[in-house]
Amino acid sequence: DRYDSSCKEIFKGWNCILNNKSNGRDIIKWRWKPRNCDLPPFDPLQFLHTYRDTNIGFIGDSLNRNMFVSLFCTLKRVSNDVKKWRPAGADRGFTFLHYNLTIAYRRTNLLARYGR
Repeated sequence: DRYDSSCKEIFKGWNCILNNKSNGRDIIKWRWKPRNCDLPPFDPLQFLHTYRDTNIGFIGDSLNRNMFVSLFCTLKRVSNDVKKWRPAGADRGFTFLHYNLTIAYRRTNLLARYGR
């Protein structure tokens, strides 16, 4: 089981395991399986090495926050050398110090202006 319900960044209302959601253990087994595509399992250590010295931003609504938290919790399983910070203009960020990899999240409901 690769899901870490103890990751403190998971929004409490979304933590199916800690909230004892009746089908929580089934939900975490769901996998995206694209047709005619051999998608290898995500390797967090390889990701950290590949994106060393990189900044990655997630900008958007709760869906983007969920992706941000999912990536953070997955990477944190293999690297605990993490600095949490609140960047100017962002809601939160983390730097994996050994890899100099920073991920940050900025909440916004709209990415473009609409109307006049």
